[in-house]
Amino acid sequence: MRIKLLLILSLFYPAFVLAESSPKEQTLAMIEALKQVKVNDETSYKKVDQYIDYQRLTSDSIAPQRSKFSDKQAKEFMALFSELIRKIAYPQSSTFYNDEKSEYQPTVITGDKALVVAESVIEKEDFEMEIGYQYTKTNGVWRLSDLFIDEDSLVKDYQNQFSRIILKEGVDGLIKKIKHKLKEIDAENSKK
Repeated sequence: MRIKLLLILSLFYPAFVLAESSPKEQTLAMIEALKQVKVNDETSYKKVDQYIDYQRLTSDSIAPQRSKFSDKQAKEFMALFSELIRKIAYPQSSTFYNDEKSEYQPTVITGDKALVVAESVIEKEDFEMEIGYQYTKTNGVWRLSDLFIDEDSLVKDYQNQFSRIILKEGVDGLIKKIKHKLKEIDAENSKK
């Protein structure tokens, strides 16, 4: 009976850890998970997924143009865009975080939002930048909802890019571009 109970509790352990973790602890844990990412390795991707609020990140990225999406298109976009982020950002972040060192400023928490700011340096490339990890607390858990690179919001950048595409090519054009990019990435990765 004890073994059964331990097995059941171990299945929920990551959720307990996430619920109890501060935004800075979440950042450090996410970075450790990103360092372990391997291209097209679903297991390593899922370890990172738990730290990111994909619902908020993807819906906020189309917020200014949301009225142009049907519910079906929005759902499709959010699923495709989440997959695109995973396939591009996770492997690139793995390389970046394995080379960088960071110093963290005190975390700023305002209600259900938190900002963890790191001064990141890659010495061998003489490269410095400030990364702000914005978290939103949902159901008692801090999850990443935006990223600021030298104070520029990634979500705002996505909003601007997607708005331009939607104004020129419509929502279907945006979805088509994301599908095309995913096919390109899959083709590149199959060669490795």
